[in-house]
Amino acid sequence: PKAVVLFCVDGKYILRPYMPEDYEEDCKKHRVEGMVHLDAGWQGNPVDETKWVDGLPSKIMIRGIVGMVDMTKGPIVVDQVLQDHKQASERFVGVRFNLMWHKDKLVLKEKAKEGTSQSAPFRESFGLLSKYNLTFETYCYSTQVMEILDLALAFPEQKILVDHAASPIGVGGAYASLGKTSEEREKILQDWKDSMTKLSQCPKVYVKLSGLPMAITGFGFEEQTASVDDLVTKIGPLILHVIDAFGPQRCMFASNYAVEKVFVSL
Repeated sequence: PKAVVLFCVDGKYILRPYMPEDYEEDCKKHRVEGMVHLDAGWQGNPVDETKWVDGLPSKIMIRGIVGMVDMTKGPIVVDQVLQDHKQASERFVGVRFNLMWHKDKLVLKEKAKEGTSQSAPFRESFGLLSKYNLTFETYCYSTQVMEILDLALAFPEQKILVDHAASPIGVGGAYASLGKTSEEREKILQDWKDSMTKLSQCPKVYVKLSGLPMAITGFGFEEQTASVDDLVTKIGPLILHVIDAFGPQRCMFASNYAVEKVFVSL
């Protein structure tokens, strides 16, 4: 599909196995003491992915596993899946269900539809996470941040992690139908800043500082891998805004490898 190609750009890293030893090689210049595995689009029962990851040998200890759970299936189904994940690994610490949706057909979507997190089956399922002391993680776009805010206000004690700083689509340049003019890009940036500032008022919401060099933000790093100077000048202001709003204690690094390897090195 065109939306997948536009998002991923090049499949040379994601269309082959990317194992813990590959990550260890990629980050060998750094002192990495542990990592968390996030679901990787396992085909079939996502609990099998948790079992498989739990059995992997790794020099860099896999400290936690975040697995996929389809939160639209309703509380009876979801409760059983959560139990199965927990039984599959003691390191199972959270659930990811991506809410990414956009009206532009060239912007990547997954299972979620517009307003999925406001549906009764989703919210009834969401309410089960605290029962198992699990975090909720999602990737959404900047146009959906108010949806996350609504969810966070409805469940104020639930920890929510927002991946890739809620990608502001086209903030650095044209992507699909967005960000084609400097005026539009300025509005995308300001709307993203305003919504993230509002979201930061929810103390149980955390943000992953990742994904911003990807093609979807429009900075063009798919054409030439981002240098340190590129990251500082183009991505830096976005990262600093998130840190200023949420505080360093509610921000975390995520490599987003191997997806992001096309755009930036570790």
